[in-house]
Parts: sequence; structure tokens; C-alpha cells
Amino acid sequence: MKEVLVVDDSAFMRRITADIINADKRFSVTGFASDGFEALDNIYSNYGRYSAVILDINMPRLTGIDVLKELKRHNLDMKVIVSSSITVPMAAETIMALELGAFDFITKPAKLADIGSSGFARDLMAKLCEACSEEVIDEPVEDEPAVIEPEIVPAIHEFTIKAFDKYEKEAVRKLHSNLAFDKADGVVGDSDRIVFIAASTGGPKVLMELLPLIDKKTTVPIVILQHMPKGFTHHLAKRLNDISTVPVKEMQDGDVPEPGCIHLVKGGCHLMFEKDQDTPFFHIERSTPVRGLMPCADVAIGTLENMSYKDVLFVVLTGMGNDATEGIRSYKKNNRCTVIVQNEESCTVYGMPRSIVNEGLADKVLPIDKIAREINHFSGVKKYGR
Repeated sequence: MKEVLVVDDSAFMRRITADIINADKRFSVTGFASDGFEALDNIYSNYGRYSAVILDINMPRLTGIDVLKELKRHNLDMKVIVSSSITVPMAAETIMALELGAFDFITKPAKLADIGSSGFARDLMAKLCEACSEEVIDEPVEDEPAVIEPEIVPAIHEFTIKAFDKYEKEAVRKLHSNLAFDKADGVVGDSDRIVFIAASTGGPKVLMELLPLIDKKTTVPIVILQHMPKGFTHHLAKRLNDISTVPVKEMQDGDVPEPGCIHLVKGGCHLMFEKDQDTPFFHIERSTPVRGLMPCADVAIGTLENMSYKDVLFVVLTGMGNDATEGIRSYKKNNRCTVIVQNEESCTVYGMPRSIVNEGLADKVLPIDKIAREINHFSGVKKYGR
């Protein structure tokens, strides 16, 4: 039986979260904490005991962000799932939590009466199972992801975000000081090729490692589809843009793929590639989740077949499930493309990459630094170590 620690300043939330988890006989909530200090004390005293931690962010005395910073500082490997109402109006802090090493996140329903809903319980248990390497028990999808407005970021937490940016800036500077880039001769902006990156659980953290390694002189459009609810990708795009050498922006309906730009698919929406005469553009549509996913890579790749690209580089990163497999299988039958997947050792969850490998669709299985090198070469950019 896998033991779980639940950390929340609300006694009600601690109880109902424990009830949901304990209903599955594979798990048992054996530890509780009402703030960050209690959580760290429990973790230090019982390190190795808990298979996962369900962590609230907005707590008195010591926040969930502070807990994650301490775990990172002491190099303690814990599977932490962020669970907090603060992740809805304050998506920026959720992105921060993921960057600090949180395994994944769930959002509490806006109304307390909905806390015990099947949607919240299903989401919690699916991610707990993945964190603990247990089989996910599929149930019918009834609820849509929480809808939030990306502009809502209370100023009270701006100091936390700014401090974190300063904390990371030196690490990014050191990373770039060890890299040198050269552009291949005769390469100009290329609209005949495109890079498509798909990611799920663990994706934001991996993208923060990958994007600083992509050369600013890249000549092709890059599309990133990260499984996320509406609103969160706005802040993820801002964070990625801060550390990337290539401009990153959240995709909007009608946007045109730009060479030398990274387009992040808008959360809670499906992406369709379309053409206006010979001009490609992105159509963003909020409709029905596919297998519980919106955006869904299979949906997007299915529309990519109609775009007449001469070459496509598919990159499948960490994530649970098998999204992108069917789309790539279909695309590869009649179109030129290369498929690269992230290696198991560097994945948070080796689900989506494993599915590609098991179906015989992977051309290369690589760690993050070598994936970046392949993207640079595909774009006509050569990278040399200094």
C-alpha cells in the first residue's frame, strides 16, 4: 500500500482529500500537515515513507512554494502534486511550482459543494496513480477543465514571482555561457517545414530545460502542445519567453505560423491547422475534450496532414497516456517526417514516449540536450560546444 501525505491549511480539505484517496485500497493517507513548516518536519522525519505528497500552495507561515524550494535546495526527491484553489486565479504560481519540481497539479472546484465531485476525485486519483506508478482506472469523462481568466494575477504575490525569476536568471546565464551557436550557410526563413512538440505531465519543467538550448536563429515555426486547462498556458508562455532565446507566445485563433517563433497552443482548446488559399494559420476551438484532453495532439496532427509541409519534425516529451501516437502513425504513412521521443531516464512519466516507441514510430530516442541539437539541425542551425 502506498502512503500519502496531505498538506492543507483547511481541515475540511484535508479530510475530503484523504477520503477520496483512502477509497482506493492501493493508497492510504497516513500523514497530515496544516502548513509548510509541519509538512517539512513530517517529510524530514519520515523521508522515504511517503510515495506522494498532496500540497496546498496558499498556507500560513510557510507556503507550498516555499516547501518546494526547500525540497529542491536539499535535493529531496518527492512526488508532489499541487492541489490548491490558488492555482486557478494564480496560474503563474502553478507554473512556478512545476518549475520547482512538482510532479503535476490539480485545481480545486470554485465551490466547496463541488469538492467531492467525480471530476475532482478522478483528476486527483489519475495523477496520484501516475505519480506512484499505479494503473489508472479509467472512468467516463464528465467535467470540463476549470476555466480561468489569464489576466487575473493578484499583485500580492508579485514579489514571490519576481524573486523566483531572479533566482533562476543566474542558472540560465550559466547555461548559455557554455553554448555557442552557428547558423548553417544559405538558410533563410522556412515556411515549408515545421516542428511539432507534444507534452503532458512533467512537460513545463522539461520545456524550461529545452527552450534555452534552441538557437535564436532558428528558421522554422515551432508549435508546442502542452496538456493544460485554459488560462495556465498564458503564464507558461510568459515564463518560457523569459528564458528562451526564441520568442514564445500563446497561440491565438487566426495566428500564422512564424519562422523563428514558438507558438504555445492555448490551454482548454483544440488546435486545427488550416489554410486560407496558400497561407497556413492556426484555428483555435473550444469544443469537446477527446479522451479527456483539450488540447489533444492527435486532433492537431490529424489536421496537419492537409497542410502540405515538405518536412515535419515531431518531438514527443514526457507525459502520461498515449496522445500523439495515432496522429503520428497516420501522418507518417503518407508524409515525410522525423519522430523523436524523450528518453525514459529524463521523463517524469514515460507514457507518451513509450507509446511511440512500442508502436515502432520513433526514429530517435534522446535526452533533452540532444533533442535540442536535432531541432537546431532541422532548422539549419549548427550547435557547437565551446
